[in-house]
This record gives sequence, structure tokens and C-alpha cells, in this order.
Amino acid sequence: MNTTTKKRLNLFLTPLLMTLLASFVAACASQNTAPIMNNKPTAPISNKDLTAMKWQLVSIAQKGQSAKTALNAGPQASRFNFSFKDGRLSIRGGCNNLGGMYKLGDGNRITMGPMMGTKMACAENLMNADNEILSYISGITDYAINGRALTLTTAFQQRLVFKGTPTPETQFGGKGVRKFIEIRNTDAGLQWREAKYNSNWIRIKDNAAWETVYPGIQGFVPENNREYIVRIFEYTDPATQQAVWVKDMITSNGILK
Repeated sequence: MNTTTKKRLNLFLTPLLMTLLASFVAACASQNTAPIMNNKPTAPISNKDLTAMKWQLVSIAQKGQSAKTALNAGPQASRFNFSFKDGRLSIRGGCNNLGGMYKLGDGNRITMGPMMGTKMACAENLMNADNEILSYISGITDYAINGRALTLTTAFQQRLVFKGTPTPETQFGGKGVRKFIEIRNTDAGLQWREAKYNSNWIRIKDNAAWETVYPGIQGFVPENNREYIVRIFEYTDPATQQAVWVKDMITSNGILK
């Protein structure tokens, strides 16, 4: 091959080799490029995740501070229990029972309120604790659930952390039947009977006989020499097919005369 032919061949091959090299580099680069992620917004946690549990407050953390297990007012955070049901939030454990509406939004957003409460007078620290809880509630914007842990976050980056226990509806697999149980706990023993009311919530005087075999009420321990009317929900335990009573609230409480 003479010199002129070599020059012509080099002129032909050099652009071809450069083109092939560029294609090879581009192919390698494309393989090392991070895949494009589908940035869809996170789906909201379902309302069932909230309603399936009764949530006990564990700690409160102010922005940039470590979590504390006591409120600024003094009482322990664990006094307070939150329940979500039928679009309503109920809070118990302080001086008064508190309640109001809640609504879930996209991206695990949540709004609460307006809140209302009973009007009992209690020790000052408990009343202050109620007001402190209400102040957090008014600012809550987000929530997150991880197993049996619930975190509520305010617009001021305060974090309220809760632990969950299954509600009776979750535990027993259905809704309970509401009943009112009258209880007298005397030195001679405990007596009970069902208290019945008409549609106007006036008690029906049916003179029901007192029972002495007490089945027990979950979440309620009567004190000696006191009488109560306890609103309960009656469930059927699927394992034993036996009735189970669970306290909802005490509607009447007094000293035996």
C-alpha cells in the first residue's frame, strides 16, 4: 500500500472511529444515569388506621427540643387518650371531656376542631393541662402512623406521639350494644341491674331486680360504699361467644346513703 492510499484510508477511518467511540461513551453514560422516579404524592393513610385504635399520649416535643413525658402544666401526658370515630375526635384524661370534628386531607394532612368540652371544675393543673392540649390541637396539620405509633405534628413543628391499643370494635370484630348499668357497691357485696331510658332520656322505673353475680366491666373498678350508673358497650367475644362489657363513661357517681 503506497503512501497516498494510506492517507486516504486514515482520512476515511478517523471520522468513523470517532463516531463509534462517541456512541459507545453515550451508551455507557445512559446506563449509569439514575432511573427517573415516579414522584406521585403519598396516598393518605386511611381513616380506618385512625379509628381502629385508642391512642394514649406518650410524649410531646417542642421544636428543636427532646420529647417530654409530662405536659408543661405538670400532669403526665399518659393521662390523655384520643379516640377517632365517625369524623369526631374525643379526648379524655384531663379535667373535662373534650371533643370536636376532624378531617383528613391529601398527603396525610389533618385538621381538628372546633373543640368543645364539659364544664367541670378541677385542680388547677388539670384545667391548665386541658388548655394546653387544646392549644396543640388547634395547630395540628399533619399525622403519621407507623404500626401502633401515631405522630401528630403542628404548624410550629411540635410533635405529639401516641401509642395505640385496638378499640373494642377492632378487638371483637363488630359494634357493641349500648347499655346503662346501675351499680351499688356495699360492704355486703356488689349489686347491679340494667337502667333503661325512654326516647327523651327519662329513666324508666321498671323496678328491675338487683343481680349479685357481677360479670365485670372492662376499664371500670367500683369503689366501696358508692353507687354508679355506667354507660357500657356490650360485645360478643368471638372466641368464647360470651358477652363482654366495656366502659364508655360514668354518667352518675355518688356516695351510698
